[in-house]
Formats: sequence, structure tokens, C-alpha cells
Amino acid sequence: MKQFLILAIIVLSIAQIVARPVEYSDGNDDVLAPEPEPTEIPIGKYLLFTTKANWIEATKQCRSKNMKLISILSEEDNDNVVKVIKAAGEGRIGFWTSGNRRKTNGVYFWGNEKKITYTNWEAGKPDNVRSNNGEEEQCIEIMGLNILKWNYRFCSNELYFICEEPHESIDETQPISLLFAQQILTVQMFGYYENNENEEVLTPEPEPEPLYDLVKKYHIFTTRVSWADAMRHCQSEGLQLVNILSKEDNDNVIQAIKDANQGEIGFWTSGSRTNNNGTYVWGNGQPLTFTDWENGVPDNLHAHTGYGQEECIELKGYHILKWNDHLCSYRLYYICEENTKQNLFSK
Repeated sequence: MKQFLILAIIVLSIAQIVARPVEYSDGNDDVLAPEPEPTEIPIGKYLLFTTKANWIEATKQCRSKNMKLISILSEEDNDNVVKVIKAAGEGRIGFWTSGNRRKTNGVYFWGNEKKITYTNWEAGKPDNVRSNNGEEEQCIEIMGLNILKWNYRFCSNELYFICEEPHESIDETQPISLLFAQQILTVQMFGYYENNENEEVLTPEPEPEPLYDLVKKYHIFTTRVSWADAMRHCQSEGLQLVNILSKEDNDNVIQAIKDANQGEIGFWTSGSRTNNNGTYVWGNGQPLTFTDWENGVPDNLHAHTGYGQEECIELKGYHILKWNDHLCSYRLYYICEENTKQNLFSK
């Protein structure tokens, strides 16, 4: 009985050691921390990234590793990719592939310019949902929730992604092209003709130009004008009164104001509801999807005091820099924006 008790204690001690989480020292022996989870998981020719990125960023990160976002050319490729995801203990969050649907004739392509022939869509997909700002679902993911079937997503969504060593047939000089959330300009087009067997054949037209980001540059004006005069002045300079379409835009505009040591006086944006039945839109016609209103606004305050309707959006002064609805006739500083093209893959 005594020997059995000693054996049980030894087994329990070993189990506790095995179950103990891996620890590492950061140079201070008094401080131990769990070993960080890997964000890059190499398995065979694949490299899984378990940090989230949009489709464009995923493509760029793969290229920075001299790899490609995965193309799934056959059932064997698909089975291998699914096995790799499961082997990494992943599947709850979706993974980007290189597949996308070009604006020309809605044809599906992989990032290596091969037309998609084998498919493994989830039932009812692709369904091509369109967002309020006009973005279409154009990029192919391997679905999360451990479904691991193909699905179409907005290319601006952030997912995990998988890079692979390039297939020998990939032409590394070919750029990848798609329309991305109205932030990406592409001029790569393809034509089609029919051969003698009436089979559709893809034929490249003139040398494609590369994919570009539209990079915003801000011009801050510290003369006080009405909203309409701010709009006119920006247009006279070949610019436009600032549109804030996302949190990233908002953060960048606020940083530009701070960099210019401004903020005491408010700044006009292009947002207004003057010609849209009471609904706020930006100067480029897009609806407000992201907002950063000051607490309690929009409140149309001046309408209650007889001064008129507050129908234009300012970035509020007094260094608050939250959104506020204001009389369009009020005189504020203003910000014009300039969109410049930057080659996506030369950054």
C-alpha cells in the first residue's frame, strides 16, 4: 500500500509539471511571463498569419516574405489548405485567399492571374452583398466558425491569411488588381474573344498599370469662412472639403490639426444635410457610416432659438475636435483634402 501511495504521488507530480504553462525569462529572473502565442505559423510550404489584415495588406505582407497569398487551383490544393488550418488549431476566424472578382465581366481570378475553375463555395455563395457605401464583396475567404468553405467578403474586412511559396507557373511581374472599397484605383482591364470551339479565352490587352492606393493629403486653412465658401475655395484649388469616411480618416484629420498647432477654432468638413432630405452625407455623396459626434449632438440647437437650421458638420473647436452640427453660415476654419496615387506594392 505504501509503495502504491508513493507511485501515485510521483505520477501526480509529473502531471503537474507537464500541465504547467511554458514560461520564459525576459532577463529578469524574478519576472516570468507566458510565452507569447505565435502570429506566424509555418507548415510545409504554407505560412499562416494569425494577425488580422484586410485583403490588400495580406497580399503585401505575403510579398514582403517573398511568398504569395494562397491560390487554390484544385481539390487537392483545397484539402491541403484545410488540413494545414486544422493542424495549426485554427478555423474559428476566416482566412484570406488570393481569389477576387474583377470589375470586368465579374470573372473570378486567383492572384496568380489564373481563372478560377475548381470551387468549394459554402451553400448559397457567392451572394455579392453590397455595403451602404457601394463596396461589393469581391475577395474570397475560407470561412471561419470552423466551416472552412469558400465565401465572398468585403476586401476591407480584416481576417487571418495564408501565404504560400509561389507555384512555378506564377508570373512574378504581374500585378494583382481589384477595386477595393473605393480607396484603390485599378486600370488593369481584360478583353475576351471566342475561339473556334466557342470557348471563352482570356487575352491580355495593353500592358497593365500597377495597383494604386489613394493617399490623402490635408491642406489646413486658418481664415474663417462659411461652409459654402469653404467648399468653393477647396474646389477652386482642385481639392475638396474634407470627407471623413472612417475612423482612420478621422484620426488622420485630427492629427493634422494638432500638427498645425490648431484646434481652438472649429473646422468645416464637407458633411451636410442641406440637399438630402435631412440625412447627412459627405461632399462626395457618400452617406455617414462612421461618426464621431460630440455627446448630445446633432441637436440642431440654433433652430430652437430662432437662428436657423444647423445643417453642416464641423470639427468642434476648444480643442474638443468632436463632430458638431452648426449653422452653415457660421464662419470657421476649414480643411481641404487632396488625393494622390501611390503605387501599392512600392511602399
